[in-house]
Amino acid sequence: MKIVSWNVNGIAACREHGFLKFLKSVKPDIVCCQEVKSKIDLSTPGYLQYWNKAKEPGYAGTLILTKYEPISVTNGFGIKKLDGEGRIITLEYQDYYVLNVYVPSIHTYSAPDRPDFRLAWDKALHKYISKLDKPVILCGDFNATAAYIDTYPTNQKNEPDNPLFTSETRDSIVQLKAMGLVDAFRALYPDKEADYTWWGPKDVNRVQNHGSRLDYFFLSGELVSGLQEVTHHADIFGSDHCPISMIFNLIQSEKDISDEDLATIWRTIDWGKMNQELRTMQEELAQAAFERDWRKVSWLQDKLLNSWPAKVLAVKEVADADSVPGVDGVLWITDVQKAKAAKCLTLRDYYPLPNRYGEIEEHGKKRKLLISTVRDRAVQTLLKYALKPVSESTADNGSFFSREGRSMFDARAYLERNLEDERVMCVVVVDAQSFYGHIVHDWCMKHIPLPESPLRKILKAGCLKNGVIFDKDEGISLASPLSPIIGNMVLDGLQTYIYDRLYPQGGTDFSNGAMIRFLDDIVVTARSRQQAGLIMQIVTEFLAERGAKPNPTKSYVTCITEGFDYLGRHYQRKNGVLEISASTSKLVEIEQTLKSLIQGYKGTIRHLIEKVNYELTKIYRNHRAEDSYMLFRHIDAFVTGLFLERMCAKRPKWHQETIRAHFFVRDGDRYIRPLAKIKIMR
Repeated sequence: MKIVSWNVNGIAACREHGFLKFLKSVKPDIVCCQEVKSKIDLSTPGYLQYWNKAKEPGYAGTLILTKYEPISVTNGFGIKKLDGEGRIITLEYQDYYVLNVYVPSIHTYSAPDRPDFRLAWDKALHKYISKLDKPVILCGDFNATAAYIDTYPTNQKNEPDNPLFTSETRDSIVQLKAMGLVDAFRALYPDKEADYTWWGPKDVNRVQNHGSRLDYFFLSGELVSGLQEVTHHADIFGSDHCPISMIFNLIQSEKDISDEDLATIWRTIDWGKMNQELRTMQEELAQAAFERDWRKVSWLQDKLLNSWPAKVLAVKEVADADSVPGVDGVLWITDVQKAKAAKCLTLRDYYPLPNRYGEIEEHGKKRKLLISTVRDRAVQTLLKYALKPVSESTADNGSFFSREGRSMFDARAYLERNLEDERVMCVVVVDAQSFYGHIVHDWCMKHIPLPESPLRKILKAGCLKNGVIFDKDEGISLASPLSPIIGNMVLDGLQTYIYDRLYPQGGTDFSNGAMIRFLDDIVVTARSRQQAGLIMQIVTEFLAERGAKPNPTKSYVTCITEGFDYLGRHYQRKNGVLEISASTSKLVEIEQTLKSLIQGYKGTIRHLIEKVNYELTKIYRNHRAEDSYMLFRHIDAFVTGLFLERMCAKRPKWHQETIRAHFFVRDGDRYIRPLAKIKIMR
């Protein structure tokens, strides 16, 4: 299907300058015209005509010519004060709506109330689209530029005499994107410059291409996969705007499968079989990556990304995560929704929506989250399945974060082994500052073995914050399913890099420069303080190439006899013996968590005890065996004191009753001894 949009600046004059000739040569299926100014006898054999003219003669008005009879036709919003200028026509078809709009313009000579009219009209358009129950193809003259790339540089002055380029006029386009509509031209040509659709009344502007892009096609996200081409016909005259065309193939859903059948398909999936088939494909991928057969890796990844097991498992993982929705507000809840999502999950012509901005608080610090839509998270999960086996086969031996069969406890055990070498005198402790937020996209595109187009689109998706879409030039969201793997792969190769720099002639002393890494928490052993200083320099250079740098407050060189903290433990050599204990910083962190919970809790005492027990269980799981006794002996007294303090504050007459509180941790089905027993009687 080919759709044309054209601000004709008067249909009568445009007809005299070749409008019908253009239709005959291009042969569009649907033609949307804006600023027709008047209704005329227009000979268009094969086309149905739908007019919405303005009440004022010779002004505004819209027209749609179509070869396909619509189910219904609607002129305006149904709001009398906004519909008098004939600025919108809606055609309803079986699978989508076509909206032709001519957005009100604002000029320096506009009436004082015109900006308010424009704002009200924009809001009405957004509300109108949000109520439509089918995907949308929206086109027309929006009398605004989406970004500075869409206008000639001298037009970019953000001043009252340039109303097309102010943030206020752009806000309507920002809101459309926030609703999940995709700019079709930028979906295909994200970086293309000097491709305009309007040049104003001066012919010299058009000759010199001093124009702006004011005419757009916007598509609902689920229709983007059918987008084939968008063309600006700058060589066609007849108006101060040129026509724009879009070639679009609607990907039909399977009509013979009812919602009931889709739900049955989902409910009857053999998940064990799906997991086994995915596992088999991943094992083949891991072997190919281990052998560095990158052509085979690419072929196997493509096979996995298009497989039914990977698609249904990706949808299931996202749907079961109980996460919040993205900018489109969509969640997959029913079996029908999940089955449809799996059938439509594809990387073909994939285009993600902007991420929704969010924040979480961890250990008293706010972390930025970029929350994708469920569809985008499913695509990222699908890519994760294809990337994980490659990552495992190429990872550093000393890497322990988010890897199957490895944990923080393994990192601690290997570090303890390295420190038991008496020749190791110093360590380099490095924590990358805001690591995820500064990963260089260009580096990822060159070194992460994934299909380039979807990876680039995911990294560049941007985020929506306070109604404004911000572009992303670096970093990846903590909330992305891909972030742990990409984070690991960005830092993989550090061990080899250290040894190559320390021993360029060979003869490696493996204990001098031995690395343990838990994502961006890095510790490297050294024979001397001089060697440690050199290693710190080497690690800093390695991080800089990837956009990261050591956190100056958490990165340092120290002797083992002075002690250091790593992954919640304190390591210090005393009298030739390595002593390991819970770190002071970890104790403070645990105390702050428990104090905030107990003092700020608003529910009942019973529920408070349950919450405290849940937190204690998490602490226990992270501090097993040798550190647990010392740690919990400290927590016993701390929790008891906080609880008594709360009881005295909340119940001034507590002497009239007896309260028993049992704090314990749970290990699977076993309850570990109570940490504190409180019996208050007075």
